Amino acid sequence: TMLEATAGRFCVGDDVTMADCCLAPQLVNARRFGVDLTAMPRIRAVDDAAASLDAFRRAHWSRQPDCPHELRASDF
Repeated sequence: TMLEATAGRFCVGDDVTMADCCLAPQLVNARRFGVDLTAMPRIRAVDDAAASLDAFRRAHWSRQPDCPHELRASDF
């Protein structure tokens, strides 16, 4: 896949790029709809690396001020 050819820690090497910013919400929705990601270890690894960054954690929809209280992250 293209990601196999370009990925390092993130989608394109070892620095965050727009590709990572676009991939993260897609995986949030994939998980929300129960998509089995076990066959995509590289995508999961990139997502894990992004999720380890404070900026990605803070940007998650469940941590936004307009998120309904009952859906907010427990650490919000």
